[in-house]
Amino acid sequence: MSEVELLQTWLSNVAELKKWPPANEWSNHEFQVLSDEISQKSGILISRNTLRKLATHLSQGRNHTPRMTTKDALAVYIGFTDWKQYKNSFEQFSPTPRKKKYLPWFIAVISTIVLATVIVLYLAHNRDSNTDYNFEILNPIGNVPHTIECKYNFRNIKSDDIKVDFGHIDPTGKYLLVDLSKNDSIHKACFHYPGSYNIRLFIDKKTVKEEKVWINSEGWFTYVVDIRPNRLKDNVPDWLRKAGVQLEHIPFDAIIKPEITNEGYIHIPENAIEKLGSISNNFHTHYKYYKDFGTEMNHCELSIRFKDSRFGSGTYCHEAALYLEGNNGKIGFKFAEEGCNRYTQQRIGDKYLSGENNDLDYLNLTYKEFTTVNIKNTADSIYLSVDGNKRKAFPMPKNLGRLRGLHFWFKESPYIDFVRVTDLNGNVVFNDEFESKQ
Repeated sequence: MSEVELLQTWLSNVAELKKWPPANEWSNHEFQVLSDEISQKSGILISRNTLRKLATHLSQGRNHTPRMTTKDALAVYIGFTDWKQYKNSFEQFSPTPRKKKYLPWFIAVISTIVLATVIVLYLAHNRDSNTDYNFEILNPIGNVPHTIECKYNFRNIKSDDIKVDFGHIDPTGKYLLVDLSKNDSIHKACFHYPGSYNIRLFIDKKTVKEEKVWINSEGWFTYVVDIRPNRLKDNVPDWLRKAGVQLEHIPFDAIIKPEITNEGYIHIPENAIEKLGSISNNFHTHYKYYKDFGTEMNHCELSIRFKDSRFGSGTYCHEAALYLEGNNGKIGFKFAEEGCNRYTQQRIGDKYLSGENNDLDYLNLTYKEFTTVNIKNTADSIYLSVDGNKRKAFPMPKNLGRLRGLHFWFKESPYIDFVRVTDLNGNVVFNDEFESKQ
């Protein structure tokens, strides 16, 4: 079998596996889903455009041969160790004549077909009635406020206990857990805050599917959060808590537009926070900027310069958290004043450490005066520096994907002088000096 035929067969295998139409009919969403899933399974990033180009060329019968690393990732995605094993799986049944081996080959093929048929019939007979459904998100990426559309078909399942967790709070303060009716086929949900959200489908209180939604921002999106406990108006069921819901409640009246000072600093005004009432006694200010920054997480450096305003009533243990979010994970550090080590945090990929249970003294930070923090990410390591002095180095996890979001939060309202992201070649990917327009 030729290389082109092998690749065409791979596309057909994927279409059958995903229950999608032929590859020449795939949408941008389907190519993005495939790109994300290949990256997760193989650890190799293959962009949506590369996959679309492959499908287009092959559907037109044009000779198109990707690099071997790309082909290995394609093979891993459908269950093989590499492209060579995938190729050999066809060659062992090649129709090329071999002396005195027709009968054994014929018997082996017939036996395989019979066995496969028996397995298919058995699985069809014993199939769980709650697995025959369809659920997809048609527009998983957009700018805030963004409404996603869920398309589904649950008519063939027995259960009526079908719920979707959208991962956020509605304007009334209620956790957005929605019952879906088997008589409907479309549900819409609006997201008012930028970030990434895991949309989870539950049948009989069991997670059966997850899809990620990216809500981008046009510029900086800032808000204040009351960090006292019991912030939700409605209790969240225990089974949903065990599934890992996000419990942060952001009041809609706490979205506050920041000011740019004459000195060129961004700052959430103190008088605007005071208008929120009791929230001003103990609060976090959040700064979010979400978009595709056009660089990989393992090939960039974040620099941010900020200082504490010391505004607030009875606030202690000042904190500063700096996070970069990629397609497949986060890198971030939460600093705290000396003596408040229990509030420090470290997150690298899927590994999370808290100062309450671990020694994270390197995250002690006093920023009464302007302080510059750098997080440099290379293919092998992550380097954390403060005011030019290296604090710590960590191994870089594989396949965090492209940089998709910046998220900073502080106890009280700081002044931020600049935020800058460069790639490792020194090119500026993002830069905001917060210059006054006056």
